[in-house]
Amino acid sequence: MDHQQVVSIILVNYNGEKFLTDCLNSLETMEYPKDMYEVILVDNASKDNSVEMVKKDFPWVKLIASDRNTGYSGGNNVGVKNAKGGYFVFLNTDTIVEKTWLSELVKKIGSDKNIGACSSKVLYQDYKNLINTIGGFWSILGIPGSMGEGKPKDSFENETTTFSPTGCSMIIRSDLYREVGGFDNDYFLYCEDADLGWRLWNKKLKIVLAPSSIVYHKVSASLKGLGKKTFSEWYYFYSARNRFTTIMKNARMSDLLWMAPLYFASHITLAVLFGLNGKFTAMKSTLKGVLYALQDYSWLEKRGRNKKTGYANIRMIGLIGTLRTFASKKEKHF
Repeated sequence: MDHQQVVSIILVNYNGEKFLTDCLNSLETMEYPKDMYEVILVDNASKDNSVEMVKKDFPWVKLIASDRNTGYSGGNNVGVKNAKGGYFVFLNTDTIVEKTWLSELVKKIGSDKNIGACSSKVLYQDYKNLINTIGGFWSILGIPGSMGEGKPKDSFENETTTFSPTGCSMIIRSDLYREVGGFDNDYFLYCEDADLGWRLWNKKLKIVLAPSSIVYHKVSASLKGLGKKTFSEWYYFYSARNRFTTIMKNARMSDLLWMAPLYFASHITLAVLFGLNGKFTAMKSTLKGVLYALQDYSWLEKRGRNKKTGYANIRMIGLIGTLRTFASKKEKHF
């Protein structure tokens, strides 16, 4: 294998001790040459025993212990600075990978020079016959979501394009990741993969599913350890804020004239619906994110660096498609 097939697998951990053993054991037993991949674990100032456990039980893991929580994007970028691979793979800690997970990712991204990034087929860890995600979509309302959610495992066996790769399990060439600016450190949590996907499509590079790369996901399990109220506050605030930032950074000026108003209308509507349903934490956090977005102009300088071709627009879901997408999502009892 040449250098371009050497892979750096980067995981960001925050109080995920109870998931790490299964995840790292699955990485250790992959069908991929041991000398052709490295595992980098960035610990975001965990308060549990994660760091000590990894040092003791998994000495082959390159461990980086941060003195503060820099979020998903910041933690992954710390890992990138210490990575040597020709490919970067970003993987959640609350996952278990199949033995051919990595080889299938590498095979797929190497099959076409026009592929910017690939996602694994992510299945629910507790419902292994159902898909959690195959990547992300982006609605013209400024609301992203997971493609394939709740579909049978054997769906999407052929090449499928998505708006964005899934941050749960994805691969990208290291030089391309650096070229487009990688994950935005300011996002902290949520929408980093959608932002990255938009920039890749703007370079006319496609994002596809690697259907034979299988990973099982516990779905936000580590973050739920924050407690229900804190999880809800973080999720809705960062979601609302980062969606607006993603639009302002990556859309053409002509598209901002309709994308920005649709974003605000949809998120104010979301907040009202949350309130009517008694979800007051979600309502307040969404409104807080929208208000923050109105006052924050940090995207201006980033916008100047980003290529804005409008090519990503062909991957967006229109209003009717958006309504159909959300209407088709069945209530899940996970």
